[in-house]
Amino acid sequence: MKKIVLVPQPLTPEEFRPFGRVLVNKGSYVPRLTVGQVMVSRMRGYQRKELDWFSAHDDGEQVIVPLDKVPTIFVVGHPSREPNPAALKAFLSQGQETIVLSPSVWHTIPVPVTVFSALYENHHGSEWTEHTRSVNLPKEKGVTVVLHWEEWMKPVMDGT
Repeated sequence: MKKIVLVPQPLTPEEFRPFGRVLVNKGSYVPRLTVGQVMVSRMRGYQRKELDWFSAHDDGEQVIVPLDKVPTIFVVGHPSREPNPAALKAFLSQGQETIVLSPSVWHTIPVPVTVFSALYENHHGSEWTEHTRSVNLPKEKGVTVVLHWEEWMKPVMDGT
């Protein structure tokens, strides 16, 4: 099985732009959808180093708001018919930033860094199940994606 190691880079609006937007304060931002209505749900992300499931939503933007305000890794890939594991990017947030995923951007559930699990608010389309593509990379593509963040944890926890 092929192994791809991702080292997170800091989450900045400029670096994240190909995948969506970074908002310091969500405010009244509402995701743009091509079908359906906006729904708000909650999802729990778990600390893990190996990533398997990736999905892309073709019905519009997805907004992820951190509720627990902990440093989080967001793993994303460019919009395409299938994810390109070699082109995946990992971004480390300080836990305050809301991200807006553009339509069809490949992504995983957020990965909290300093705690075992964290809660996120998820703003998405009501018809997302009919407009979502999912891939289990190890089973379907023979690729394991591994996060390598040890050198990032100390600066995040120390605030430096």
